[in-house]
Amino acid sequence: MSEELGQRYPSGTGRKIGRFELFETQLTTISQYADYGLLPRIDYGKYKNRKPDALIIDRIPDVHPVAVAEYKDIGEISDSNWESLAYDLVTTKSRPINSPIAFLADGARTYWLNGLSEKVELIRWEDTERSINKIDFEDAAFISRFEYLVSYFDAPTSIVKSRQNTNPHKLADEM
Repeated sequence: MSEELGQRYPSGTGRKIGRFELFETQLTTISQYADYGLLPRIDYGKYKNRKPDALIIDRIPDVHPVAVAEYKDIGEISDSNWESLAYDLVTTKSRPINSPIAFLADGARTYWLNGLSEKVELIRWEDTERSINKIDFEDAAFISRFEYLVSYFDAPTSIVKSRQNTNPHKLADEM
């Protein structure tokens, strides 16, 4: 078990982000998240000791990740290195845990990524008014946009669909 998870989240429940739960850690490994019941209990192989900076889960219908994040200090992400940082996040953390969304942020920049893609693919928005530029888990508008992102994200195309272009049956099944 992760000592960090036990200290920061003693009830085993993360910070509420709409219907999701946020766990922000620095020392907790993927396998420790699984041992704690926050990821499926499977063999994560060579990625089991990777340490995401944040994990956002949904418990409905079963516990599963919806997003994984890597935080850097302000200015640590640049035009020349963001792609290699994003590739590492997707290949060593997001894909192994089957998280559809990954984000890389440094306080000034945020890159939203298709967490299941074989290569680095930025998430694109059909409805640009809903796009998210800054991470702020205290802001109700951010939380609303994040819930929209999770609900309307189409992994095969890397696009967050607008409401009118979404299959209502698929959305009903996800709720």
